[in-house]
Amino acid sequence: MNYRKLFYTVLLITVMVVSLLPAMPALAMHDVVQKGTRVAEVHETFSHNSDLLQIVVGEQSSSGWNYQYDPVGHPGTFIRSVYGEHYAVATNTWGSVKQSTAFTIDTPFGSGDTATLHYNQLSLTRQVTPPEGSARSFSITFVLTNTGNSTLENVRFFQGVDYDISDAGNDYGWYSNSTDTVWQNDDNYFKNGFRGNRTSSHHDLNAYGSMWSDMSNGNLNDAEKYPASGTADCGVALQWDAGNLTPLASWDLTITFYFGEAAGIEANAGPDQTVGRGQPVTFNASGSSSVGTITSYEWDFDNNGTYDVNVGTPLYTYAGWAVLGQYTVGLRVTDN
Repeated sequence: MNYRKLFYTVLLITVMVVSLLPAMPALAMHDVVQKGTRVAEVHETFSHNSDLLQIVVGEQSSSGWNYQYDPVGHPGTFIRSVYGEHYAVATNTWGSVKQSTAFTIDTPFGSGDTATLHYNQLSLTRQVTPPEGSARSFSITFVLTNTGNSTLENVRFFQGVDYDISDAGNDYGWYSNSTDTVWQNDDNYFKNGFRGNRTSSHHDLNAYGSMWSDMSNGNLNDAEKYPASGTADCGVALQWDAGNLTPLASWDLTITFYFGEAAGIEANAGPDQTVGRGQPVTFNASGSSSVGTITSYEWDFDNNGTYDVNVGTPLYTYAGWAVLGQYTVGLRVTDN
């Protein structure tokens, strides 16, 4: 059973999250451990270091994205957050999926943030917007352009990632329909995920090798979670449909990659509120999330560590306070 607490105050409320994760061991940044040939060797790379992220992006694929998971308790300690990343494109005109390694590099990254490639008449631009400061995300924008004289029919774009948070063990993945995001989680550390600025058409959660195969076949499995229970060495992918690309037409997609999000389950008591004396106040914990199903919401209205009510829904209306002041209310959520 998992649970998290979140405290916040009514009347000039201050929000404070108490994380009940197990203590994180200090791990030194290390080289990527080879697990077999899974992504092609890149020709050149775009490298960038920020306060929390170290990324190396290749024209055709990437590996070795590292995250500083605990800058306060373990400053300067980065752990591997991505083992492998690559993309693929399919069109009925070709009759098959073309992995990123099939694309010819026209302009490598070199010292810039943009690379151009092509396969047949399709030109592909891959541009990195790197993280700055303490940002825990960055994005890659793809632009597909039909440079030929005939239409490319039913173009589909695929993005896959094998995260391997710290190592290949203790991971599991799931798809969030509300945010159109695929996530991969390690309960000992954090979760990573990605989504596009366009709505995806399919998603994939599978063992890492099977996920790459699903991409190669152009047949994502639309699973909601992998594995169904326990943990595994998994991979996650999304598909977007670009439709028909007529001659000289372009289609673009920006994918944002997120790192270091709270693992497993998270309590969210909603925004700060100001209420009148003796007036009822409705608390809304619907922003809480879990890879499972949240079964209870417990509220502590006097911040004494004892939870006053336990309800099965995220909304709860409290009678209010007779004396003006600043009050801290605690929320604890529990999942299955």
